[in-house]
Amino acid sequence: MPHITRADVPPFPNFQNATIFPSFAECPLATDAPKDPNHYLIATVQEDMSFSDVPTFICKDRENVAFALKVHVTGGKFDIKALKKGITVIVKGAERGGVVDRKQGFVGALAEEIKVIPTNVGNLIFMSGNPLIVARDGYAAVDGDLEPSSDRAFCDGCGEDKKISELVKCGGCGCAWYCDKACQKKGWSNSGHKGDCKILNAVRTLDLGDRGWDKI
Repeated sequence: MPHITRADVPPFPNFQNATIFPSFAECPLATDAPKDPNHYLIATVQEDMSFSDVPTFICKDRENVAFALKVHVTGGKFDIKALKKGITVIVKGAERGGVVDRKQGFVGALAEEIKVIPTNVGNLIFMSGNPLIVARDGYAAVDGDLEPSSDRAFCDGCGEDKKISELVKCGGCGCAWYCDKACQKKGWSNSGHKGDCKILNAVRTLDLGDRGWDKI
C-alpha cells in the first residue's frame, strides 16, 4: 500500500458551523434578493413521501426540525433509493419556497446537485469535534496531550504513536493510519473504521470551495 501524505487529504468540514451549514429556518427565502449561494443545508432523510412526479422526502435539519425536500429531475434516471432513511443530504444554496399564509414551505433542489453522506446529521456534527478526524495534520502525544504533528500519527489499529514514514494510509478514505495489514484489519472491525470509512470518503468528494473547511 503506498504512503499518502496528510496534505493529500482535505480536512473534515466543520459541520458545527451553523453559518455555513444552517438550519432550514435560517436558509433564505426563494424570493429574497440578493442571494448568497455559499451555504449548505444538511439534513437527515426521514421518509419518502413521493406521491407525485416530483420525488419528495421528509427530512430533519440540524435543529431536528422536519421539512420537505422536493427533488427536481431534469434528465437521466434518478435513483430514489439513494435517498434512504438515515442518510444525510447536502443542498448547496438551499432556499425556502412556498412560504405563504403561515405555511412552512419546502426546499427544492436538482437531483444532480444533491450530495449524499451515509450517516445522519448528528453523527457528522459529532465527528466534527474529533481532532483526529478534523485535522489536516497528524496528531501525536506530547506530555500526555494530543498535539498537531506533521511527521507523526496514531495507528488506528493498535493506537501506537509513530512516525508517518512508518505508517500506511487507508486506501479507501485516506483518513486513517496503520502500522501494517494486521492493524488495518483490527482498526476496520474493532476501532469502528468500517462505519467511518464510507462517511470520510464521501466527505472528501464534497466541493465546498473555500468554505466549510475551517477547523474548530
